[in-house]
Amino acid sequence: MLSIANNEYYGMDKIGSRIWKMLEQPVSFKNLIKMLCDEFNVSEQQCKKDTIEFLTKLSDKNLINTAGNVIEEI
Repeated sequence: MLSIANNEYYGMDKIGSRIWKMLEQPVSFKNLIKMLCDEFNVSEQQCKKDTIEFLTKLSDKNLINTAGNVIEEI
């Protein structure tokens, strides 16, 4: 992925790419976690931890807009 605003390229693994695709439409954190747990063989606790980490990185680089504070729903 290329960020024109940051003038940087970013690589994502399979799960990161899937989360990116899911974020094309507004989604609550709760629903995002449910969809990821259903799709991948991962515990809810691990999924939440990893997803928060990933979303925080995207937000820190201004790659996503966390309108509605998606992470607050934890």
